[in-house]
Amino acid sequence: MSKIRLCTTSYTTFRSKIAIRSGISAIAKHYLTVNSPEDLIRFFKENNPEKNEKRLFLEQEVTLLFVNNFNGIIIHPEILGIRLISENKDIAEVEAGAGVVWDSFVEWCVEKGWGGVENLSLIPGTVGAVPVQNIGAYGTEAESVISEAKGIDLDTLENKSFNNEACEFGYRTSIFKEQLKERFMVTSVVFRLRKHPDFHLHYGALENEVFKLGKISLQNIRKAVIAIRESKLPDPLKVGNAGSFFKNPIVPETAAKELKKYLS
Repeated sequence: MSKIRLCTTSYTTFRSKIAIRSGISAIAKHYLTVNSPEDLIRFFKENNPEKNEKRLFLEQEVTLLFVNNFNGIIIHPEILGIRLISENKDIAEVEAGAGVVWDSFVEWCVEKGWGGVENLSLIPGTVGAVPVQNIGAYGTEAESVISEAKGIDLDTLENKSFNNEACEFGYRTSIFKEQLKERFMVTSVVFRLRKHPDFHLHYGALENEVFKLGKISLQNIRKAVIAIRESKLPDPLKVGNAGSFFKNPIVPETAAKELKKYLS
C-alpha cells in the first residue's frame, strides 16, 4: 500500500468545514479502511506486515492531533450495522459494528426506549473506541452497559471475544488500551440495555437541565446532555477543537480523606 495523506479535517475533531485550511495534515506509511473483519484478516495475510510496525486504530471524529507523520499502519474501521441479538421483558442485547457513529447509536437506543447510554450522548467517535477508552460522562460509564467486545488479535489473526469482566475496565481504560494496545482491534460491541431504565441525573447541572424540558425521560436526558455539551464546546464541524478528554486525578485514599476535610 502506498503512503497517504491524512487530513484531520476528515478524520478528527481538529477540522472545520468553514475554514478547511485550519485542518492539520499528516502522512501515514499505510492506511487501511476495514469494512468487515475479513478485510482486516485478508490484508494482514496478503501483506504480512512486520509485527513491530506501529499500529493505530483511527476512529471517526476522534480527539487526536498528529504532530508528525505516522510511520506505521493506520486502520480505520467502517464496520457498520446494528442488530438485536436477544430480548426479554427487561433487557435488550444489541450488537453494533465498530464503525457505527457513537451518537447515532445512542439516538437509536433512545428512540427504542432502551436505557443505559443516554447520558453518553454527543460524545464524538465510533462504537469501536467505546470499550477501549471505557468512555464516560454525566455519571455513566460504558462498562455498565457493555456485555461483550468482539475483535481480531492482529498477532494471531484470530477472532476473539471478551466478556465484561475480561475487558478489565477501569477509569477511562481497559485491556485494549493497556495489555492489548496496538494488538487487538474491536470489530463490534454487544450492549445490554434496559427496557425499564434507571435515570442518572445527579451529576453537575444535568438534573436542572432535564427539569427545564419537562418530565424525566430518555429523550429529555439526551436533549439535556446535548444542550450542556453544546454550551461548553464548539461544534468541530465549524471550529476544529480537541473536545473534552480530561481525567479526574486519582490519589491515594489517605490523600482523598485529607482533601475531603476542606470540602465539608
